[in-house]
Amino acid sequence: MTERQTRFPGIELLTMSDIVHWDGQEITSRGREYQRDGMVENMSIAADGTLLLKPGA
Repeated sequence: MTERQTRFPGIELLTMSDIVHWDGQEITSRGREYQRDGMVENMSIAADGTLLLKPGA
C-alpha cells in the first residue's frame, strides 16, 4: 500500500495541494476552518474524483 492509499479500494488520501487544485484557495481556507472546528474529521477522494468527507463528532 502506498502512502496515499487507504484500506478502501479506489480511495486515496488527499494533500492540501490536491484540495487547492480541486476547489481553489478560498474554499480550501473555509474547509480548513471546518476541520479546525471539528466539523470534518477526514477527507478522501475516490478513483472517479468524488470527494468523500467524514463529518466530525
